[in-house]
Amino acid sequence: MLNKAEIEEKIFSIDAEVCTHAILEMVFNADREEVDWVSDYLVKLSENTNPTVSGLALTCFGHLARLHGYMGDHRRVVALLEAFRNSPVSELRGRAEDALEDIEIFCSKPQTHCSEPTSGT
Repeated sequence: MLNKAEIEEKIFSIDAEVCTHAILEMVFNADREEVDWVSDYLVKLSENTNPTVSGLALTCFGHLARLHGYMGDHRRVVALLEAFRNSPVSELRGRAEDALEDIEIFCSKPQTHCSEPTSGT
């Protein structure tokens, strides 16, 4: 379970290192039921003017797909990543492509949400 108040404070830090560490903490420590909350923040962070921060936000959609088989609202996230394919910043184009590939691999059905992961029980 994430400490959301602490994460929210850090992810909007003007210090890019603090921000990027908080983004990774948020993504890698989120429970499945927190993915929508994380995804909403990644959308906001993708608008950051620092390409290190915005690029990491894009990459993290792929991490959510890998970790949970789900990365929030599929249409919204894919539309965002598709838009970044046309970014004038080559790093952002590449990160969007990588995230889209992860989503295609780890989210089996392109619907509003990726399919629910199946349990081994």
